[in-house]
Amino acid sequence: MKQRIRTWYASYPLGFWGLAILASFAAGFSGIVLHLLLDVVEKCLFGRSEVPGQVLSDSILPERRLLSLLGTGLLAGLVWFVLQARRPLYSVGEQLEEATLQAQHPPFWQHLCHSLWQVISVGAGSPIGKEGAPREMGALFAGRLAHWGKANRQQRRLLIACSAGAGLAAVYQIPLASSFFVLEVLGVSWSVTHFILALGMTSLAASFANLVVSNEALYVLQPLAHLESVWLIALLLAVGITPLAVLFKRASRWAEKHKPKDVRLLASLPLAFALLALASLAFPELMGNGSNLAQAAFNGMPLSYALASFAVKSLAVLLALWAGAYGGTLTPSFALGAVLGLIAAQFAAYLGWAVDLPSAMALGSVVFLGTTLQAPLAAIGIVMGFTGQPLQAMWPLGLAMLCSYLIRTQILERKK
Repeated sequence: MKQRIRTWYASYPLGFWGLAILASFAAGFSGIVLHLLLDVVEKCLFGRSEVPGQVLSDSILPERRLLSLLGTGLLAGLVWFVLQARRPLYSVGEQLEEATLQAQHPPFWQHLCHSLWQVISVGAGSPIGKEGAPREMGALFAGRLAHWGKANRQQRRLLIACSAGAGLAAVYQIPLASSFFVLEVLGVSWSVTHFILALGMTSLAASFANLVVSNEALYVLQPLAHLESVWLIALLLAVGITPLAVLFKRASRWAEKHKPKDVRLLASLPLAFALLALASLAFPELMGNGSNLAQAAFNGMPLSYALASFAVKSLAVLLALWAGAYGGTLTPSFALGAVLGLIAAQFAAYLGWAVDLPSAMALGSVVFLGTTLQAPLAAIGIVMGFTGQPLQAMWPLGLAMLCSYLIRTQILERKK
């Protein structure tokens, strides 16, 4: 027993925990900065910022949507070309892999500007997620702290991964879900120590950011209904939505892999955002990271418009990624899943089966998000946190996610 304690202490000395606390505050500070930056951008461009229960894009004049996206495309091409002109940008995953010396110590100002611009572009209407920015800023500060504190390779990887999750927790106020994200997505092995570390850092970052960032639910959605039919809905939606989510995940990976990183950005992003600007005239909800579309679905929309919105938003995300934009697919996936749940419920109504709409949309969100993230527990926590669901909602959400996981791993992605 004493030997085990000595071994544990050698791996996680007091200095390491001190670095973890500092990295948590840095991630929380990053969340505050990015939250305020998004708020300022939206107010400057559109006169107001996002409010739970309201769809920001509905209040923006068509000509302002058009000009905002056109300008964002021009600036995005220039900014990302300049940032990558001499040195590549390194994602959190590449920093954890430590493939090169530069990946271990990415240039600070280059990557800080990269994170800030992601949020600015989303605030101005870019259709991809903003969650990459807080993760990358958290990881960036953690890497510097690990170098300053002379952490070893294992400690450095843990600090970077948990700080990336802490950045996510700070912006969205979802510490438990972000802890699962660290373990499921960022490759940190499952252990009691790692879970305590991840949960502690995400909770500390979220609490610090809560000084500015509200911990209220981001979306207004009624709680899941306590009906026996909800369990059947969970199974049916998992069967119907999982294949679409797998296709979207593969398409987004392809788009990321083939995005330009050189002078072509000066043409590809302006052209892509010009197409998005035209599409926004008919579908304003495509603007932003997916929050507009999600809340519009929760507020209700006709079946034909929901079908068209799903197709347009999916293509918008893929087009932006393929053209060279950076960001995530977390919130877009959440929104697309909600729309699919709405579509399924409306189809059921045409067939004479009354389906609880809030339940269908929440279940659709968790299936689509969990499949694209390949993180079932994180997806359940994110959906519950985003929509303010009570604790008992975890059971139907968990059933939908379990069924989706089995379909994906045993049928759709099974190695022959």
